[in-house]
Amino acid sequence: MNVSLTPEIEQFIQSQVESGKYTSPDEVILAALRAFEERERIYKGRFEELRREIRVGVEASKRGEVVDDEIVFSQLQQKLQRLREREGGMSNICRFTVPASRDIESIIDYVAGNISLDTAQRLLNKINQKCKTLANFPDIGRVDDYLIFCRPIEGGIEILRVVSGYRDLEALFQDEDEG
Repeated sequence: MNVSLTPEIEQFIQSQVESGKYTSPDEVILAALRAFEERERIYKGRFEELRREIRVGVEASKRGEVVDDEIVFSQLQQKLQRLREREGGMSNICRFTVPASRDIESIIDYVAGNISLDTAQRLLNKINQKCKTLANFPDIGRVDDYLIFCRPIEGGIEILRVVSGYRDLEALFQDEDEG
């Protein structure tokens, strides 16, 4: 079997050999194939697990074990309210850096000017809701195709940036590191 490689891949393989991690290009390719095989095995396992979970849901539905959405969300909201009351009744705070507020403004301006005002309003509402959620469950978040980067602060979170998932994130962070 003959395989054609791009110059970039050939250069990468050569750099791996030169680094001393591998003794030959064949060893690099074999390691890559093993990693690919492992990833595929994990994916297949997760897919099978997902299928099992879906079957559990289908079987529950067949047995009539269903609950209306209004009941589910009402119960969960009541539960969250009880948890808030135990913690002193206050939600965690969510504050924005100036660059983050400018990011949101830019995104909303773009959507309003290129798509529609209604779409911009819906997106703004989604971002707002996600930020409120993040204040109580700090981690990295995503709204549609936008990434919300935050960090925990005392009593809540601080939104650092809100960027399009289509942006060149490496360049964005490089600019941040240089600035």
